[in-house]
Amino acid sequence: MLRKAKKPTPIRISFIMLSNMQLVTTLTQAYKVSLKLKL
Repeated sequence: MLRKAKKPTPIRISFIMLSNMQLVTTLTQAYKVSLKLKL
């Protein structure tokens, strides 16, 4: 059981998911802004 603790826990997975969501949202916002600037 102790050896399995080193594997990614649900908390770490959720943290990675949140960080990815923030990165995606920032990228989408920058993409929308670039589209507005081109127009």
